[in-house]
Amino acid sequence: MTTHDEEARFDGRSIRIIVQGRVLPLESAVFPEDFPQRLVRLKDAAGLTWTAFARVLGVDHKQVRRWRAGVEPAGGAMFSLFRFAMRLPKGVEILMGEGFRVVFWETEG
Repeated sequence: MTTHDEEARFDGRSIRIIVQGRVLPLESAVFPEDFPQRLVRLKDAAGLTWTAFARVLGVDHKQVRRWRAGVEPAGGAMFSLFRFAMRLPKGVEILMGEGFRVVFWETEG
């Protein structure tokens, strides 16, 4: 069973952050220190420009620029970024490192 701190809901979906088998509170600083560089690698792995990357994620290109400067994604933008990373081979590993797992599930009404 999860607690309020262990999951977040976005548009009827829930997200849980698990690192090496341990559920982390969503407010934890889960992004690696080299997150901006990892973001570049994720974009490159997808073969996208920064503008296309922002469009695919559904965020403003200025938001992606802030991430590149070290601001961590949060809320729905974080959800979109993880969902995108999960679609690429080793995308979550590129973005977050080994042992990181993101779990999504649908919630009822």
